[in-house]
Amino acid sequence: MCKLNGNEQIQYNLCTLFSEKHPIVKEDYITKYYYFTLLHAVLEQNVEFVPYLSASMKVYKHRFGISDEDYAKVVEESSIKSVKDVLVKLKAIRKNYYSFTRWRLYKRNYKYVFITHIMLINKNIGGTSFFEEIKTYLKVKEEIFDVILSFIENLNKEDLASAKKSLEEHGELRDLTYFSDEICAKKATADIAKTPILVVATMSAGKSTFINSIIGEDLLPSKNEACTAKSIALTSRHELPFYIGFKTGSTTTFDSFIDKNHLIAWNEDEKAGSIHIEGRFNSFLPLNAPMTIIDTPGPNNSMDRQHSDVTFELLNANKDSHIYYVLNAANLGTDDDRLLLSKVLKGIPEKQWGNRITYILNRMDEIDMEADESIQGVIESAGNYLASLGIRDATIIPYSSRAAFLLQKALGDGEFTRKEKLNVNYYADVYQDEAYSLKILATRQSSMLIDIGAVEVGQDKEPLKQALENSGYYAVIHSLQEVADNNQQIDLKENIAK
Repeated sequence: MCKLNGNEQIQYNLCTLFSEKHPIVKEDYITKYYYFTLLHAVLEQNVEFVPYLSASMKVYKHRFGISDEDYAKVVEESSIKSVKDVLVKLKAIRKNYYSFTRWRLYKRNYKYVFITHIMLINKNIGGTSFFEEIKTYLKVKEEIFDVILSFIENLNKEDLASAKKSLEEHGELRDLTYFSDEICAKKATADIAKTPILVVATMSAGKSTFINSIIGEDLLPSKNEACTAKSIALTSRHELPFYIGFKTGSTTTFDSFIDKNHLIAWNEDEKAGSIHIEGRFNSFLPLNAPMTIIDTPGPNNSMDRQHSDVTFELLNANKDSHIYYVLNAANLGTDDDRLLLSKVLKGIPEKQWGNRITYILNRMDEIDMEADESIQGVIESAGNYLASLGIRDATIIPYSSRAAFLLQKALGDGEFTRKEKLNVNYYADVYQDEAYSLKILATRQSSMLIDIGAVEVGQDKEPLKQALENSGYYAVIHSLQEVADNNQQIDLKENIAK
């Protein structure tokens, strides 16, 4: 998995130390705009935080509802180059916007929220003359500042109980509990999903489409022979309705609101090492357990050595991880696949072959039953292929990741290209036919089937929902949920043992 050094991890965490519960969110637009303006002005002065500035400000823009035009004014057209410019901005705001009382920084005590916010993000600002000028300008009394300082010191020591207790006798500081609540929530999720789930396949098996069908959106770029050797780790964080993350390499690059174009650019960067992103998975069936899924850089058709090396480094570093091995139902048992799978098995004790690996028999939509092919026959062929490698009682889940991805998109009223529209209509039709149904053909049924309820949809979309289930999607999600729950229990036991 992607690693940050200690300081990088602290600063990266601060990028998402923010939620819709921030006290300023409930105020009028101009209040939020000026708070945003001052926050950017101060953070821009912190050289240590500059690599994280853009990622953070885009998060704040989203939470505050700042318009694109105003965002550009603050971030792209800013004339703030020094501490002096920040104070000029501060004075201009006070003069031009009916004073701080009207702005509510004074009346609503948001000046205390602001002071706390910038001190949490910029730990070195407290002793600077610049900060003293801001504190004086906001008329923060020394006795109140001492309480704020004690609160922040306790937060930095992760002594959340003492932090909250320090505010009990100061009603004007009640909004600061927002920050302790945020840190408490982040601390509660800091150790989740430590044991990742690895996805392994040769390039022809549809690995990226498989992962996109799990997370419910077209995020991962399709791999091809020109693709570089990088792993992409995706961590589910339900509270983040967008993706934030970083790529490692000669330098570490951070960003938020990451989409497919980000990943394509990062993936094509020859100096990049690995990629980590986190956010809410938008799968049709909710994945309730936290999880990290690692897309390994599978070898291409010529068994690229660099790709292979990265994949097996990941496998060796995550010896307890569950593996989803993606097979190409339309082209089983190729030399490339046999070589890759044989090497995967060598790194796992034979007695664990049955419970450490789940086989996704992908691209089942390419099976032509009108040409005397059969679904059962393909599943049996996959079982025989695995048995030829010494694998007995393998868990095989037949699946059409392409169908599952497009059907979820249709259920979510997504926009389609002309080709996608033709394909989704075909999948919606063919997977209504029980002869093509994959939903109960997995060689082992997950025990989670009774625990995950189906999402309700309108009557007009029931056929799409039925087609999605028949594509094998439900069986895949149930399996992932079971693995993630098991991983969480293992991680919990390890934490208790420590």
